Amino acid sequence: MDEFRKLFLAKFPNSIYSKNVLFALAHSKKYHKKYSEAIDYFNEYIRLYPNSWFVDQAMFNIAECQIELGQLIEAKNSINKLLNLETDAGIQFNAKRIKANLEKGYTTLDQIYSH
Repeated sequence: MDEFRKLFLAKFPNSIYSKNVLFALAHSKKYHKKYSEAIDYFNEYIRLYPNSWFVDQAMFNIAECQIELGQLIEAKNSINKLLNLETDAGIQFNAKRIKANLEKGYTTLDQIYSH
């Protein structure tokens, strides 16, 4: 996927789809459990496209990746930043759920989403 992104951006450097490619790459890394790489790509997305409609989703995904890596303090910080934004109601609901369940001592996404 990294190679695809490089090729895409080389061929279409000013494409309106560049941010979609980066977001898809980040999701691909998360799906393949390459959480550190996913965090890097989501952070790059936020840095490059701070006014995008999907910044809140990128932040939410970062928090989930941090939980998967056992970075619970960082995940709590990410969730708190997200909750301070005006975001989609579904993202707010899930962010509050994660925050509450982290505070209860749950440490994995399986535990968090099953309670």
